[in-house]
Amino acid sequence: MHYIKIKASFIEDEKRLYRKLYVRSDISLYELGCVLVEAFYGTFSHYFYFEDEKRLYYPKCFLNELGEENAVLMSNHNLFDVTFPLKFFYDTGEGYEFNITQDGAEYFDTRYNVKDQTLAFFIDGKGLGIFEDDITTLRAYLDGEIDVNDDLETSDIFRLPWNMIMGKISEFDEPLKFVEVQGRINHALTSKRILNRNDCEYE
Repeated sequence: MHYIKIKASFIEDEKRLYRKLYVRSDISLYELGCVLVEAFYGTFSHYFYFEDEKRLYYPKCFLNELGEENAVLMSNHNLFDVTFPLKFFYDTGEGYEFNITQDGAEYFDTRYNVKDQTLAFFIDGKGLGIFEDDITTLRAYLDGEIDVNDDLETSDIFRLPWNMIMGKISEFDEPLKFVEVQGRINHALTSKRILNRNDCEYE
């Protein structure tokens, strides 16, 4: 199986929140979105989509509701169809935006064939993940507005993320647990099946 190397970086701090992955060359953008949400510890509580310089890559329900002329169904397209850098958006309300770049590295693994379920391999990354429903706290921490010793339990403005187990906010910058991140990525196909049972169909 042929894999290509990509890097997904949070546009507001690309050095402190990113993931490097080997992804299957035939991965659909819908499957890639599921991989990225899992890799950044998201919970699929919100929608995601992609955009390059030519098109928007939407879930099915977005196409039906918004009807933009340059929008296409993300599940019908893969990385060969896009131009880099590719943008990945999660939670249109909070506004998480990531730049996806390809570094040109390729990887062939003869242990895996086209029927294999491994969509991606985690290589490296920084930053524990996104703060579901609270980009404000993440921004404040990345901008240095929150001291690592602050007790967020008593704060009226900021709070620890509910989607990750953190005793204090400084744990955001601790080294990632490789096996844990890969384990989440391995569940991406399960996430895909669950998403398609929601009110908004993705494909």
